Amino acid sequence: MTSLGVESVQFFESYQLRAMERVFAAAKVAGSSADSGVIPGSNGGGTIHGLLGHTVDGDIHWLNRWLGNERSTPQMPGAWATISEVEAAWRADFSRRADFFASLDETELQREYGFYRGKPPTYDRRLMWKSILHVHNHATHHRAEVCALLTTVGFPPESVDMIDYLRGN
Repeated sequence: MTSLGVESVQFFESYQLRAMERVFAAAKVAGSSADSGVIPGSNGGGTIHGLLGHTVDGDIHWLNRWLGNERSTPQMPGAWATISEVEAAWRADFSRRADFFASLDETELQREYGFYRGKPPTYDRRLMWKSILHVHNHATHHRAEVCALLTTVGFPPESVDMIDYLRGN
C-alpha cells in the first residue's frame, strides 16, 4: 500500500492550521449567535462551540498518542466553557504540534505505535501516517459542520477550501 510522505503530511497540517484560523475568526465575529444553530446528533452537542471543542480535543488527544502517551484520554465534553477557551487551548498546543510535524521523517511515518482506547481500555496499534491522515480528515469533517452552522447563522468564514489555500487566497 502506498503511504503519505512527509511533504504531504506537512502540507495537510499547514492547510489545517490556516482553515482553523479562518473558522475561529468567523466564530469570534458571530459571538453569542454562534451557538444558535445545531446539527442534531453531531459531536459536542452539534453546536459550533461543541464541534470546535471536539475537534481541538481530538487534535490534542492524538498528538499525545503520537508523542508516546499510550493512555491519553479526551478532555471533552466540557473542557472549555467558551469558544475563546477552545481557541486558546488550540493555540497553546501550536509549538508541540509544530515540533512534532517538523521532526517527522519517512521512517517515523511508517512506524507502528500503540495506545489504549475505549472502555474498558483495549490496546490498539496503528501506522503513524494513517492516524495522521485520520486526524486531518476528522478535523475537515467537523470544520465543514462548523462552517455550515456559521453560514446558517449569518457569519460565513473566509474560504476553507483547499484550492483557495493553494491559490494563496
